[in-house]
Amino acid sequence: MIEFRLKLRNSQLHDVLSAEGLRAAPAGTLQKTLQQAGFSTRIVNALRGAKVYTMEDLTNMHHSKLCFVRNLGVTSIQEIDSKLQQLGLTMKD
Repeated sequence: MIEFRLKLRNSQLHDVLSAEGLRAAPAGTLQKTLQQAGFSTRIVNALRGAKVYTMEDLTNMHHSKLCFVRNLGVTSIQEIDSKLQQLGLTMKD
């Protein structure tokens, strides 16, 4: 019974995302390390300094906090935004 409810919820989520023009992130994306997700070494090292190691850590971080991360400039933040958009993920506002 629980499995059926989960399938129904996932189906409903997929319908909502499709209606909004969004796509769900592939399974396991949040568990990937930043390096596995394809971020540059510079960004990975800067985010490690802020105790951000996985995509889940990054998506749980507020976007406004990125400008306070040491060694992250405008270009690096744009690269992070671009990569998250490619993966269908967002950060907290």
